[in-house]
Amino acid sequence: MRHVTVVRPYGPSIRQRVFALLERCGLVVLEADVIPKGTSDERVLEKLRERPPEILLIPFHAHRDQNGDGLNGIAIAERLAAALPSLARVPILMPASTVALPGARLRLSPLGSHPLSDDLRARILLIDESALDQPETVAAILHHVRDAG
Repeated sequence: MRHVTVVRPYGPSIRQRVFALLERCGLVVLEADVIPKGTSDERVLEKLRERPPEILLIPFHAHRDQNGDGLNGIAIAERLAAALPSLARVPILMPASTVALPGARLRLSPLGSHPLSDDLRARILLIDESALDQPETVAAILHHVRDAG
């Protein structure tokens, strides 16, 4: 079984659905691998250096860190990629709400104003939260984890 490190997870209700999806994929989340919501980028980097991940789950949701600075999943994924070259092949699973999904897709587009590198873009799998219970989502995750890792 492969382990998933979760960066700034959702609240309990959506977290249970996302973690259940990971379990259906045969992926494991240990409590030690959950970096709490509100953790600063610097602390996230420290934790990932201390305990390198096999797979990352970074929700897209926009929120604020403990210093009040705005964050979203793609921004932290980009920062992690720049700061930790060891993550170059780590697949990233990124759930996004139906409302946030178009913005996340736009941000991942190679045509955007500040496009991500092709390597990083290829490692991110956006997951529509409305599709968490669909078998196609399990298949997409398994395919992404196999191909990116």
